[in-house]
Amino acid sequence: MRRDRQWTKLLAGVSLGLMLLSTGCTHETGLNGKEKGLAAAAAEELAGVLDSSETGTSGMPESAGVPKSPETPGTLEDDGAIRTVTDVQKFTFDKGVMTEEITSKLKKVAISNENGTVQLKQGTGTQLEIHTIIEVGKATQEEAKSLAAQSEVQVKQERRQNLTISASTRSSKSQSGHEVSIHMIISLPQTFKADLKGKIGNGDVVISDLPETGKIKWVTDNGSQTISRVGADLTLQSGNGRIQVQDARRNVKAEVSNGQIEAVQVGGALDTKISRGQLVVQEAASTVKAAVETGNIAIASSQVGGNWQVSSEVGDIRLAWPKEASVKVAAAASLGQVYSDFDLKLNKNRASGSLNKGKYSIKASTLGQIQLQES
Repeated sequence: MRRDRQWTKLLAGVSLGLMLLSTGCTHETGLNGKEKGLAAAAAEELAGVLDSSETGTSGMPESAGVPKSPETPGTLEDDGAIRTVTDVQKFTFDKGVMTEEITSKLKKVAISNENGTVQLKQGTGTQLEIHTIIEVGKATQEEAKSLAAQSEVQVKQERRQNLTISASTRSSKSQSGHEVSIHMIISLPQTFKADLKGKIGNGDVVISDLPETGKIKWVTDNGSQTISRVGADLTLQSGNGRIQVQDARRNVKAEVSNGQIEAVQVGGALDTKISRGQLVVQEAASTVKAAVETGNIAIASSQVGGNWQVSSEVGDIRLAWPKEASVKVAAAASLGQVYSDFDLKLNKNRASGSLNKGKYSIKASTLGQIQLQES
């Protein structure tokens, strides 16, 4: 209590001094009797506090002190199996590579991972290979080792026809706050022709260089999907995240609740749905169906090889195709305008007409603006 009162007096004296300085009373002759007394008392109080601080008994209340910075985590040495990142407290465990013999009877491979990533690529051997890496965050080194030991990838085959690969851990985020994720790099044999089906709870998937597999179907709750240079029909779905497809030789069906779809060089039919997000398409060789609830649409192609049906409830649409394309156009912008590089009939917020005998139809509708351009 005495220290608190002492500190209060000191603050009052300092405040008075600041007030006097602000009014120009910087000399003793400018003070009246009462002001001189207060200033002297403040000076005496300040001197007492400074004296007591030298002996370790400062009158400053404990709550007024500067808080101590938390100790910086020490650097943990690398033991060959663990890579430590001290600033984010993460540990990585390389579990090595497991192999699985498969035969031509194999029809389907199902892959699941609750928390982590999956990379699928073309291998060079005759076996299916799974390289597993486990990452543990917000844990001590000993805790991380224990959690990693409880995490694994299980592989099961059913009559050589169905193969299941599942990553499991005690919890992606335990009650103590530890975070565990499993990362799988799966290399498929060169003769692999089975269907692929996958699901990730939280994490990304990358699929590349698979020219001859069966159908590929993938679902991600939270995370992105990146697929390139594949020869199979694709069915892709993401709750929150982005879907990127490049050099897909066959049909692509993609759906996103919150996120963006980017499709580049699609050889087959393209069917996309987005609740909230953007759609970007470059080079579509066949039919295009695009439905967006809230977001913009941009489609540009050097050829038109099928009908285009494009709609956005709230957003703008930009479509580009070559001037020699044989198309019949019908575009309507309910609250916006339609701009066209082509010889079409324009009527307020609508555009229509047939170009080069109109073999394929291009239909577009939105509340916003529509731009029809030459590619």
